[in-house]
Amino acid sequence: MRFLGDGCIETCQSDGSWSKNTSLCGGTNSGWKGSRGSGFAVCSELLVDYPCYKLNHPDCVVGNSCSGIQGTCNSSCPTPTAADRCACGG
Repeated sequence: MRFLGDGCIETCQSDGSWSKNTSLCGGTNSGWKGSRGSGFAVCSELLVDYPCYKLNHPDCVVGNSCSGIQGTCNSSCPTPTAADRCACGG
């Protein structure tokens, strides 16, 4: 997988070619500073307390650690909420 400057993601196909995942392109800015490299790849360290984040936001990719350098996420990756904690009454 590689991240493109326009917020899109490409995946390597079995024939060695790259295929752009158009469902992960464009969109609007969520305003949450939780991504690095792509507005669709959330910094893993920011989701430690939100185990259901990926389940609740399937178009968002959980990336590697951002080492404290975050950019703005796309609307597919909104700010985590209590619903992303997966806990009763939480």
